[in-house]
Amino acid sequence: MNSFYKLFILILILFSFNLNYGQTKTIYVNENLELISEEEFNKSEVSFNYLYSQFTTDTLIVKTKAKRDNRGQLTDRIYNRIKDNINFISSDKKISEKDIIIINYYPGLDECNNNSGNDFLKSKYANYTKKVNKITNVKQFYFYKEIGNISRYGKKLKWYEDPHSIFEKLFFKIHYPCGSYLIIFPDKTYVSYFGEYNLDDIFDELQFKKRLDKKNLKN
Repeated sequence: MNSFYKLFILILILFSFNLNYGQTKTIYVNENLELISEEEFNKSEVSFNYLYSQFTTDTLIVKTKAKRDNRGQLTDRIYNRIKDNINFISSDKKISEKDIIIINYYPGLDECNNNSGNDFLKSKYANYTKKVNKITNVKQFYFYKEIGNISRYGKKLKWYEDPHSIFEKLFFKIHYPCGSYLIIFPDKTYVSYFGEYNLDDIFDELQFKKRLDKKNLKN
């Protein structure tokens, strides 16, 4: 559980303790750690589109319902903060205003990624890295919250620690199993996907954005 999430739960524990001394309270939150109703949490959804988890303390049960596919628009301040921090820590890849930024994010050990990996997995990531680096105006990076077991993806990948927990605080507020990805486009729109994913989905998102931009230009 990340530090931001621990702080959030602590505040809720204190609040719950003050109002309901000696009682266990259940709360429901979404991917942004915003309170939702029990009805919203239990609303029937396509199970693959959401990730569910639960954290329990002596006085509080926190149930999370996280939408896996998220899209939005960054402010200039947030976009520049991300770009400047990556440029500061990356010596070989500098981001320009025309670049698409791709982040493959590793949250730390969990049941999904605690093994040593295999040759197929390492080859898949090596091929993905080689392929994505050939695309013009795309800058791809591997970031981790906790270094854990990143060697399972291959020893040749270059990893960076999440600078000042930027990606954790802005996008990956909950520990999503296996890992997640984030794509930020030059127009400051973004796509984030939480939990285990197919690397090919990243290329699909790039193509979808390209087609969408062409369509918008025609209109």
